[in-house]
Amino acid sequence: MKRRSRPRTGIRVPSRDAMNIFLESDKADANLLQVVVVDSDAIDAPITLDTVRDWVSPRIELLPALRRRLHSVPGDMANPYWVDDEGFSLDQHITLTRVIEPGWAPLGRRLADLLTRRMDLAESTWELHVFTNVTGVEGFPERACVIALKVHHAMMDGVGLAHTARTLFGADTGKSSRGNTTEVAIAGGFAELVRFPRTIGKFVTELIRLRRHTFPAGPNATALPATRFNRPVDPDPVLQLIPFDLHRIQRMKAVIPGATVNDVMLTVVSIALTRYLSEHGEPASRLGTTIPMDLRSAAGTDAANQVSTVTVDLHADISDPLARLSAVHASADAAKAWVRNLAASDHPRPMEIAPPAALKLVRVVSGLVTHTSSTVGSNTVISNVPMGDTDLEFLGAGAVAAFSPMPVGDGVGLIHHVCSLGSVVMLSVSAERNMMDDSERYADLLTAAFTEMESATQKPSRSGRSLAS
Repeated sequence: MKRRSRPRTGIRVPSRDAMNIFLESDKADANLLQVVVVDSDAIDAPITLDTVRDWVSPRIELLPALRRRLHSVPGDMANPYWVDDEGFSLDQHITLTRVIEPGWAPLGRRLADLLTRRMDLAESTWELHVFTNVTGVEGFPERACVIALKVHHAMMDGVGLAHTARTLFGADTGKSSRGNTTEVAIAGGFAELVRFPRTIGKFVTELIRLRRHTFPAGPNATALPATRFNRPVDPDPVLQLIPFDLHRIQRMKAVIPGATVNDVMLTVVSIALTRYLSEHGEPASRLGTTIPMDLRSAAGTDAANQVSTVTVDLHADISDPLARLSAVHASADAAKAWVRNLAASDHPRPMEIAPPAALKLVRVVSGLVTHTSSTVGSNTVISNVPMGDTDLEFLGAGAVAAFSPMPVGDGVGLIHHVCSLGSVVMLSVSAERNMMDDSERYADLLTAAFTEMESATQKPSRSGRSLAS
């Protein structure tokens, strides 16, 4: 490894971001993936490392975060710094792979490997993987080129990743700067040692305040029955990708006043998951999902990660698809309002100032949790990050689809991600292989649930008009 001189200045990593460094473990990966698909036949030049490097090089100038690496404090007495990588080389970040086998499975295996392979943040905080000759995948061109941007969660959240991808593949300059960008002089080890007791003291004080603080109960605060997906993972995820049409989803949501695209997708997952569990001898009358929420306008933080989470009731006990959609919409609205009000309130936030020692302790304690309880707070995760219009390109070829699979973890062995680019919506499913060895069946159930939802919205009302008209 090349020996580096000690940097003089850097950007202190906020504790909210540092969590993703110190809580990462063999059972909790902190990798994010944003995948963009283009038609290989629309690319004139040969796809080589040289052509990819030449394409990426000017765009990196618009993304200073991708030219940084992590500089740790001795003994992890304080949060690390993001520092400029004086030895930066694109060759360290770009790989090119020709996919020989047709179909989704070979590409899915490679993407799953990216999700679980940890990065040395002192060397690299991101990777760009270009997969050529991808064929036989539903929703892709006949011969596709698939580009996967992998970043560490400490650098950004899912919304930040979408902005970064739009800058890299498009022209949305300036939208990817989320979080602290103020450079400060890097303190020496003795200065950090002197400051350490005061940092611990502030954190303990905030913990005491938190213990004494009374929070209003959330709208979905009751425990849920655990399922096969709420157990420890290996992790060894299997990925599935299901394409949908945004215009069809929009017609479906119009049936329920105020419903959103995400409400429709929550309901589709609710129907499919209920049936999948029933087929495997786990009939579910109650299911709930965690949904991440972007709170950049209310979080009051300088962190790059500006997302909170909330649990939404999936109303698995309601058989009628439209009634279930209406109930899911109402529950999601109530949950989002609660989180926004909580984020805007003045309440103790110890994790905003948690030192590495506290975060490491949280990791140890989390590792002791057995995940064998009969009840849980949430059964799955459903995330939704739109990628916007189709004005993205790679080597001159326009993007036709985008998706963002997520890693599984202990207690969360099934995760969904909804990503839209133009009128194409891709639903990524990540599942622990030992918990779902028939992921193709679950993909079929999701497609069937979507068709059932669409059929229900097109049934004539009592007035004789279509519900979707």
